[in-house]
Amino acid sequence: MKAIFLTLVACCLVGCGAAHYGATRFSNEDVHLGDTKESVVKRYGKPYIQEQERVDGKTVETLGYKEDMNYGYKINTFFVFEDGKLVRKVQEEDAPHHPSIKVEK
Repeated sequence: MKAIFLTLVACCLVGCGAAHYGATRFSNEDVHLGDTKESVVKRYGKPYIQEQERVDGKTVETLGYKEDMNYGYKINTFFVFEDGKLVRKVQEEDAPHHPSIKVEK
């Protein structure tokens, strides 16, 4: 879980190119820090991944959603909750994987 968290933080710092591939449905206008886990699930439905752990006496839960974008890209959106309240939203780009083509002479 810590490796996933560090990856999410790194992606957040680097940023993602979602704007180049269409608008994400997980807009900052629709969800706010302090929102409850239940309100996020009610708005976006069941997540594709859920993780839960105990950190410094707090229950930390992460909900993950995938979203198809233009040109074969996907956006992964992670909502992180501490004791049921949203404390962070992280989005990362998942670029399409194109098969390599070999030309033999």
